[in-house]
Amino acid sequence: MTLICQHTLWLHERDATGNCVRLLHECALSQGFESWIVSLNPPRGGYGKEIISPDKINKYINKNNNIYNILHFAGAGYPQSHVRRAGGKKILFYHNITPSYFFTNTGSVSGSGMELAASLVRSRRVLAEFSGEWDAAAGVSRYNLKELRRYGYKKLFYFPLPLNLPAELLKTDESMKNDALSDSPVIGTVGRLAPNKNIESILAVFYFVKKIFPGSSLIIAGSGRDFPEYRQKLLNLGSELGLSLSVRYLENLDDAALYQAYRSMDVFLSLSLHEGFGAPILEAMACSVPVIARDCAAVGETMGGAGVLIKELRPEIVAELVQKILKDRGFRESILEGQKKRVQNYSGISPAARLKELVEFA
Repeated sequence: MTLICQHTLWLHERDATGNCVRLLHECALSQGFESWIVSLNPPRGGYGKEIISPDKINKYINKNNNIYNILHFAGAGYPQSHVRRAGGKKILFYHNITPSYFFTNTGSVSGSGMELAASLVRSRRVLAEFSGEWDAAAGVSRYNLKELRRYGYKKLFYFPLPLNLPAELLKTDESMKNDALSDSPVIGTVGRLAPNKNIESILAVFYFVKKIFPGSSLIIAGSGRDFPEYRQKLLNLGSELGLSLSVRYLENLDDAALYQAYRSMDVFLSLSLHEGFGAPILEAMACSVPVIARDCAAVGETMGGAGVLIKELRPEIVAELVQKILKDRGFRESILEGQKKRVQNYSGISPAARLKELVEFA
């Protein structure tokens, strides 16, 4: 039996890479493949029958040629060495590497900002140096494929990021269209608290939204564990702007709680400075929340012509756009209708079928 062996650095909950690994594992099994996940770091709950450590698999993958090793690569520390030495086919699955300059002045739990930045630079160097060693390379966005092409990769495969959107979310919520919005709207964003996410600009926008809607509130849903200095910076900024009592930070949410948070939002903001895909954008669309997103990296591609894509980031202007969405029912309905079509089109892409095609392509 053909074995699909996915290799990753970790399997965090509510992490785009970890979610992708788990979903592809299910897809592999549904296609009749044997499927293992090799995690360099032990997942929560420890290793098990199908999630194993590298030392448990090295001998097997060096002897078995009927194996497809898929390395999920997204930055510093990814276990490319033993994958490159393995037998069988080798596929790079590229999730993007956040540019190093975002982290030079922000410490992380794993070290200083300069150390993290240096490791990200090394990761891009590795990406370029070993471009000829892979049987195929897949990108979760066309933006990522463009990066791979620039680093010398030739055999490229487009594999849209697999998303596990609950089926009930793919229906338009008519109550959100027809019911009058309150004067206490909820603005929201989702994503880990990291410098490239540009949460400080969301706070700046919310500062102006509060002037228009004094009763409004802001939800920031995402983990701050990796960058505690940046998290504290956001807390300090919120305090300086007089927003502390109106901002809720939600961390460690399971899927049910996360989607409940989405459904409580009246407008979703994504003002990130760099995204290799931007999964929360489609998740918000699936929850019938109008999306405003800054055009950067792969964000425009992820939006797919839906929502409101902005080129220039001026907080007071974005706040006025939020007001228009909240007050102009026709504008809001047109946004929701476009987003519904975007999510339905994206959900029509079968990750199980794409995985089978990737195996055949390699």
